[in-house]
Amino acid sequence: MLSAIREIGDLVSTKAISSNRRIEGKILAIVLNEGNSAFQEVGIEDFRVENEHLYLQSRSRGRDMSPFLPLNNKEPEKNYEKIVGWFRKCAEIKEDKELIGKINKVLKDEKVAILNATKNKSNNLLKKDKNRFLTIKLEGGRKFLGNYDVFKKAGDYFATERTKKSSASGKVCSVCGEKKDNVSARTFVYQFDTDDKPGFIAGGFNQDSYWKNIPVCEDCRALLKKGREFIDSRLNFKFYGLSYSLIPRLLTGDVNVLGEIINILSDSAQIVSLKGRIKKRITGDENEILEFLADKKDVLSLNFLFLHKPPATMGIQLQFSRFLNILLRYSRGDLRI
Repeated sequence: MLSAIREIGDLVSTKAISSNRRIEGKILAIVLNEGNSAFQEVGIEDFRVENEHLYLQSRSRGRDMSPFLPLNNKEPEKNYEKIVGWFRKCAEIKEDKELIGKINKVLKDEKVAILNATKNKSNNLLKKDKNRFLTIKLEGGRKFLGNYDVFKKAGDYFATERTKKSSASGKVCSVCGEKKDNVSARTFVYQFDTDDKPGFIAGGFNQDSYWKNIPVCEDCRALLKKGREFIDSRLNFKFYGLSYSLIPRLLTGDVNVLGEIINILSDSAQIVSLKGRIKKRITGDENEILEFLADKKDVLSLNFLFLHKPPATMGIQLQFSRFLNILLRYSRGDLRI
């Protein structure tokens, strides 16, 4: 499955498929005053994809400390503590110490006021605004953290430190199959790469050998991230009320065919206006999307990925790997075995 996600990421990076992401949500921003010395308010604004590079969202998608997190409406304290922890670690960068010191002082001294304001703002949002994020803005709300070089460096530094916890040099990447200078078991894609329990670790339950579980190089990790982002925004569908990700992979080497299929699939979920009425495109229906795939030539296999998404973590609930589209034709009665 990781190889299929990498192929999609490669198509995105070469612009063979459109990567325009559709993300809706509200950002609750803890705003510090102009001098970044006091808490001003909790502001609300729309999530904008074009500003995503300024949000500095963690690659682990809210699992670890981060300055930009999905908001847990029931327990915002947990999100707040992760943000506080992230800024404490920023001291390791040893740059802009005065700015970081000011922020840490405000977050410590005005914790109660900030949490109360966050809860009030969140409760006042409409129920339809389910996707909510918590972050910090500086200079009276004029700047995101991504406007500062020190915080961009911090994000890259912390991600690199995570990959170094279990890495090896001169080993073969399990995704591209090439020998690379450095590989690590950290994929930052789906959270099956965990080393907190000895039974999950290859190599005699030795944590130093954790890289053997899923050795991934830096190049593949970057493509996996692009592929996952594309899948989340364009290749999610429903099957009898259950959400799933549909990840196609070619049985042949023609990337043009894969690009064409992904473009059609990702476009099928769009909503179009027809004579003043909003209707879902027909192939967006849970049955129609499978009907479309069943009629394609036998050039691809399909990965159906059902994810369990509680507030704090994400886990793979069910996965069907390498499901051939010929089986879809058999299931509807077109073929007899």
